[in-house]
Order: sequence, then structure tokens, then C-alpha cells
Amino acid sequence: MITLNKQIGAAILSEYGTIAAFVQKTGIPYSTLSSIIKNGAGNSKFSMIMKICRYLNIDIFNNSEYGLSDEEIEFVRKLSFIDKDGADLLTMVLETEYKRSNKF
Repeated sequence: MITLNKQIGAAILSEYGTIAAFVQKTGIPYSTLSSIIKNGAGNSKFSMIMKICRYLNIDIFNNSEYGLSDEEIEFVRKLSFIDKDGADLLTMVLETEYKRSNKF
């Protein structure tokens, strides 16, 4: 299995030739991208990983590195397209349901 950071690095080199060319085209900070490629995506914001993967046509959810169920994948796909108002509302609902479900 190829890890997501290696997949991102390979796609950038294949489609743009260099990280610098990709950065220039997308406006993504070089240091952020370099860190993701070198160290993995684990410490990066999910929204940044999604943005990079969209530019590179990488289906992040087709990567077994995350181990999500089909239902979770569909939920996250939909969530990634919701605007800020919708995300704020869903965050409130999610927090409420999380607290309700995790009472001990």
C-alpha cells in the first residue's frame, strides 16, 4: 500500500514536475506541502489534505490508510462540501450527540 504522502509526492512530480511548480499554481505554502510529503499527513489539517488531493485528483477515501467504513466515507465526502454556516451547525449537533452518546 502506498501511503497518502507518497501518493501526493508522486502525483505532484508526475503532473507538475516539481513541488515549486505545484505551489506556484495552487498557493499552498511550500513548507506545508513539503512537511506533508516528508512526514506524512497526520499532523496536517484535514481541509488542507482535501485541498491538495482535489488539485491532484487523488481520492483520499480510496486510501486504506484511514480505515473508514463506507458510511463514514460517504459522511466525510458530503461534509467536505458544506459551507461554513452548515459546518457550524453540524459541529453543534455533533458535539451534542457526542456528549449524549458518551455519558457514563
